[in-house]
Amino acid sequence: MMTSREFRRLVVAVSSGYAAADKRVDARNREEFLRHGKWALGVLKRYFHDTDRNIERWLQGEKCVFLGAVTKAPTEIQIGNDLDAFFYFMQFYKMQKEDREPDEDFIDYMALLITRSQSKEWEEC
Repeated sequence: MMTSREFRRLVVAVSSGYAAADKRVDARNREEFLRHGKWALGVLKRYFHDTDRNIERWLQGEKCVFLGAVTKAPTEIQIGNDLDAFFYFMQFYKMQKEDREPDEDFIDYMALLITRSQSKEWEEC
């Protein structure tokens, strides 16, 4: 199981790779950041079975996609700039891909984190 700490480290590497691609990183380090970012994105995509590009979507401020519990139809949700909320969402997404049911406490906590992440008053420390 991937820990929150590992997840954060990988997401930061992907984000740094995006910065390098946008030339917001010193030219001497750009290739290394790009290479490490691509590697980290691959690790995350494989681990979470991210066929819907949720990692890229979230990093670009777009809505993430999952299957609705009742309708089984693709559903979009905006997750704010909160790595904990995104980590729980991606765990939920992985559970769906593996046909595992999250327990009610997990769903409640994830909903709280996502709702908090959407608040204009809340900022991650």
